[in-house]
Amino acid sequence: MGWVRKLGVWYDGLPPGLTALLFLAPCLVTLLLQSFWPKPWFMDFNAMACAGDALVHNMPIYPPKPACPVFGTAFVYTPLCAQICATLQRLLGFRGETALYGVIYSAGVLGVLALLLRGPGFKARAPFLAGLTASGLRFGNLSVLLHAGILFTAWRFAAKPLLLLPPIALACVLKPTFAVYAALFLFTSIPWWRRMAYGAVTLLPAAGYFLYFRLTDQNLFGDFLTVTHLWGFRLANGHGFLSLISLAGITNFAAIYPLYAVYAALLLLCGLVLAQAAASPAERLMLGIAVCILLYPRIMPYDQFTLPLGMGLLAQQGGKTTQHLSLAIGLACLATGGNMGGQILYLGSCALLIGRAAATWRRGIGAEFEVKRRGLRPSTPLGPESRSKKFLNHMNPL
Repeated sequence: MGWVRKLGVWYDGLPPGLTALLFLAPCLVTLLLQSFWPKPWFMDFNAMACAGDALVHNMPIYPPKPACPVFGTAFVYTPLCAQICATLQRLLGFRGETALYGVIYSAGVLGVLALLLRGPGFKARAPFLAGLTASGLRFGNLSVLLHAGILFTAWRFAAKPLLLLPPIALACVLKPTFAVYAALFLFTSIPWWRRMAYGAVTLLPAAGYFLYFRLTDQNLFGDFLTVTHLWGFRLANGHGFLSLISLAGITNFAAIYPLYAVYAALLLLCGLVLAQAAASPAERLMLGIAVCILLYPRIMPYDQFTLPLGMGLLAQQGGKTTQHLSLAIGLACLATGGNMGGQILYLGSCALLIGRAAATWRRGIGAEFEVKRRGLRPSTPLGPESRSKKFLNHMNPL
């Protein structure tokens, strides 16, 4: 691993601005080039606006062929999203709705970038900026706003986890896969029974909505399941658990659920072990957000936009060795690009999470054994303090 150390020494000498440019250059250059190509932008928004227009004109929102031109995608959200779009179109018109979405989307993207690029700990999280892609931003996907809303709430109100309920509940109603964020409450500092209760309560609005949806319009509910199954399981697996299942050649859906339960339990356990070393409630939640993203069954480029904060904290906890391995993963992602680059970043993030948790667990077991052997009180310091730094404290108002 000598080459990793040499690479790390070179990287440590780079100024922050050049570091940011190194990992963001492919995304920025591609965005610039694509602005001159006759390729459509905001395709996901177009699909939502098309569904809203269909409701305005009493047409189906999940047709085999959309009535208005949509390029390369389909409307995959719940009818509530289409109803919101239809209401905005009635009030503002299509251009007004487009302008409003553009402003909110741009504010969300720029706000997340501001958190990613400033403050201490930047060098540790910079390699994970390689996951930011032009396609992830150009699509204008609603998931970017949902992820950003949860991130901003967790950062601003880290000591008030109850305020996480509205953004997570809304995200679950609009897109059921966001239910993984119910696990975010496990990373708070409140008593365990409240963590479990908050997670369960977060899922209640989505459960009630889908029950109502299923009972009131079975045909529309069936159409929704068909289109989400088509795009989520067959046409675009992205990265994440579903990509692993696809690579393994597993097609039996009855086997997928127990396998995912094992996968999710492993990542959650690893994340919770590492969260004990976090220096503040905000850091615990940033790490929790990274774990929730890795739990996402189908990680698309627009889903990993908020991943670097938590992964940077994980790398920082592990010291130079972990940071240099993170650098190698980020550079490999840049070198390969495309789907392979995203897969490298995803697998590397999972490997770092599991590896760091195993090392922390072994160190904890060793410390406990030493306490018993030497007859010390558990509070007796046995070694260097955690390397976790308050790299979000400049942003945390608490």
